[in-house]
Amino acid sequence: MNQNYSWLRPLGVLLVLALVALNTPLASAHADYTSSVPAANATVAAAPTQVVIVFSEEVQAEGSRIVVKDASGAAVDQGNTALDKSDASRTTLVVSLKAGLPNGSYTVEWTNASTDGHSEEGSFRFTIGTPTPGSLPQTGGDTQLPLLVLLSAGAALSAGWQLRRRAAR
Repeated sequence: MNQNYSWLRPLGVLLVLALVALNTPLASAHADYTSSVPAANATVAAAPTQVVIVFSEEVQAEGSRIVVKDASGAAVDQGNTALDKSDASRTTLVVSLKAGLPNGSYTVEWTNASTDGHSEEGSFRFTIGTPTPGSLPQTGGDTQLPLLVLLSAGAALSAGWQLRRRAAR
């Protein structure tokens, strides 16, 4: 029983090339979260007066937003997200918080509008006072791991077909 699988080789090569192309970052990257004050998953002794988030690239004020919520989901920010006027690189967003926030966990949800027309969003938590269980990791638009897994699977599939073809000879 000798089946001809020669048509699979070009298909495997195309699959691998497509996965590599999908995994290659574009020239116009997104403005990714790089840091914040308070930091993601940090515990602070006293209530901050504002949340500051720094991104990897310039962001626009219009379309960018930071919302801070308490454990019940109520907004505790003042709804005044703005670019930090002291940051000439325009990579920093700031939002003021209501005065006198009590101890507890707070969730920061952010959306940025980068100058290349794309937006990113994510969230993180910080705690005032004693830490509480259930910290959320920082989130964002990182999709590299699934593409690498697909790339590896495609390469393994292609190699497997080649080995099977050679063994059938």
